[in-house]
Amino acid sequence: MGDEEVIRHPLNVLRRVALFVLLTGLLAACGFSQPKLEIVGGETFDFGDIWTTSAVKLVTLNNRGTSKLAISKVSAACGCTGLLLSEAEIPPGKSGTLQITFDASRFSGKVEKSLTFETNDTTHRRVGIKFTANVNKTLEFDPEYFYFSTFPDSLASKDITIKNFSSTPIRILSITPSSNAISVSSSSNEIPAGEDTELTATLKVKSAGTASGNIIITTDHPKVPKFTLRFFALVKATK
Repeated sequence: MGDEEVIRHPLNVLRRVALFVLLTGLLAACGFSQPKLEIVGGETFDFGDIWTTSAVKLVTLNNRGTSKLAISKVSAACGCTGLLLSEAEIPPGKSGTLQITFDASRFSGKVEKSLTFETNDTTHRRVGIKFTANVNKTLEFDPEYFYFSTFPDSLASKDITIKNFSSTPIRILSITPSSNAISVSSSSNEIPAGEDTELTATLKVKSAGTASGNIIITTDHPKVPKFTLRFFALVKATK
């Protein structure tokens, strides 16, 4: 081996070592710069006892990584579950919320539901959240809201049946519509256990178009002191 080869050989080794160190550093940096999802409270939760027709849970989503956490394809397995994401991208070190609204009006007893979403966290590509609830039926409305199809300056009336599913009588204390265009009365202010009563709503709207609002019903039931009924109206221009 000549002197030139002896000198060139250690230089080649040094170059290779330097290249290896550089590539290792780049790979480490790329691997470290990643989003990291943390679901506060975990991927399961329990609403517990539900006495009203719906329940809401805010789930906090933390990004513990060093790049933006992207959340997409948020969906629920049941139409009874509504989802609202505060933001689709969460910066490093920040948090977002997923609002989960469970419509319990069609259920009774123990219920289990689920939802899913996807992220760019390589360790949590597809995330599933499950929740449970124990639905205690009290008052049930049939139909679930008032709907009117009418004409300007015409009186329109609709009925809703309220059934008491609880084991004790429930007294209606007040009925308060959000609009002066509608009035609501009850055939009886006290609903015995297992029985029902009728709500009658009368609507009169002056102009054509659509109308909607709430009807707040207060009761003496300690677990469900207030119910909200919705009303909708399609007011046609001519008969």
